[in-house]
Amino acid sequence: MIWFVVCGALAGVGLAVLAATVIPVRPTLGAQLARLEGRPVGPPANLPVVAGAWLMKVVERLGRRNSLAADLAICDLEPTAWGARLASNAVVLGGFGLFAWLVAEAVGLHPAPSAGILGVLAMAVFGALGTATSLWGEAAKRRAHFGRVVTVWLRLTNLAMAAGVGLEEATQQAAQIGSDWVLVWIGEVLAEAGMNAVTMWTALEDLGRRLEVPILGQVAASLELAGTEGARARLSMQALAASSRDAELAAARAEANRVSQRLFAPGIVVVLAYMIYLGAPAVHQLSGAL
Repeated sequence: MIWFVVCGALAGVGLAVLAATVIPVRPTLGAQLARLEGRPVGPPANLPVVAGAWLMKVVERLGRRNSLAADLAICDLEPTAWGARLASNAVVLGGFGLFAWLVAEAVGLHPAPSAGILGVLAMAVFGALGTATSLWGEAAKRRAHFGRVVTVWLRLTNLAMAAGVGLEEATQQAAQIGSDWVLVWIGEVLAEAGMNAVTMWTALEDLGRRLEVPILGQVAASLELAGTEGARARLSMQALAASSRDAELAAARAEANRVSQRLFAPGIVVVLAYMIYLGAPAVHQLSGAL
């Protein structure tokens, strides 16, 4: 009888959660006014969106170097959609914890209800942190790639300026050479700055601040100091490209040294295992002879 009550309660909770997920929450007064005035309105807020927004505030307070908004921007992710995915993953893994507790109860282990609650909370936290960790790793990779491509873009700009092309035209030509997403992004920012009568260093500085990519701020500072004078701008960007390349080489050497250190202990274990494999027959024969 108890199992029927428990299953009925779980079914009711599941249907309630499904209904809250599918049926949008009642729009706020601000959203209704924006719709009447013709202003853009975001997607309807359902349960995953609301829960995801709350979880995003929790993730934002974890004290990382880069902000959550910058990580989402450089990964080209919509904050609302990512927050909904964060909440959904937490709920799904939390459901696995509840299912494990029910299975343990069914087979006769009879775990304490507090263990089930802790299991559900632990799995939900694991799901949320797993989603956030995946975002942080992808953002770190894209920032490293962004820095490498910006270094190449600076060198291409220097080559174009050495051929007699002006600063603004050289930066745009260098951004149009490749089809990498970084070059496309830089090209769009420079083109938008030209249409809005904004200096290129201001546009690059805003992009670097929004994505939290330090090299763009350095490029903007160098261009602002050099101005539009060709010789000074070329020397400034050439020096910045050389320093950025040296920094990348130093980082690559440091990463290679860290990988070598991590592989040292497994290598020793493999050598010891191979020596034991070769010496085991001889030890077996000696022990048999004795």
